[in-house]
Amino acid sequence: MSTGNLFGGGQSDQQRLQQGYSTGMATWSPGLDYGHLDPGASNLNRGTIAGYQDAEFNYGKQLQLDNMWASFFEGFGQPAEPTGPSYEDQLADQKALYDKQLADQQRIQGLNDRDTLFGSYMDAAGTATDFISGEIDKERSNAALLGIDYEVTDEQKGSRISDYFATVWGEGDQTRLEGLIKQWGKPTGFTGFSVARGNGGAYSGVETSNETLATSQGLKPKTLASEDDEQPLGA
Repeated sequence: MSTGNLFGGGQSDQQRLQQGYSTGMATWSPGLDYGHLDPGASNLNRGTIAGYQDAEFNYGKQLQLDNMWASFFEGFGQPAEPTGPSYEDQLADQKALYDKQLADQQRIQGLNDRDTLFGSYMDAAGTATDFISGEIDKERSNAALLGIDYEVTDEQKGSRISDYFATVWGEGDQTRLEGLIKQWGKPTGFTGFSVARGNGGAYSGVETSNETLATSQGLKPKTLASEDDEQPLGA
């Protein structure tokens, strides 16, 4: 249905609404007062008011977007009037946090490496001590069978333990463990290195022969007596 209006006859209601809407969108400006327009007066007025309202709404959305971007750039130290930490300060804080986290990770790894290596040291020291103790027990038993008074001093035993220890605990491991202790502190239960590396090359293995027993005591081992022996066996 069409009616006549100021723009001439033949326009439909929808056309007048659209014409008014286009006019409202094109002519609206912030602060425009359009309260005097009566939407019931004509379709042209209704369209114009709708155009004003949409233009006003779009303007408000644009303001929100502008404010959001302004806040975003302020976070990078570019506000006209800084109200918080600068971009450089934020970077410094982030770097400090990263450095702390990295240092914590390195410390945890260092402590774990230290404790693991110290455990290996204790195992190697125990192995060397048990092995030499077993050797000495065998040597003492063999000496008793041969009638030899066999004694090993603590110093001699310690020296043999150190020599054998050098074959199961490397110099590189010892150096690394000492470095970790110096860097991260002593492990739990550490009171010092109970066994030191000796001369691994000097250790010839299991020493249970009569010759070794005699050499260790400065004595010639006894053997079975012949008919010409002046003293009986075991004298």
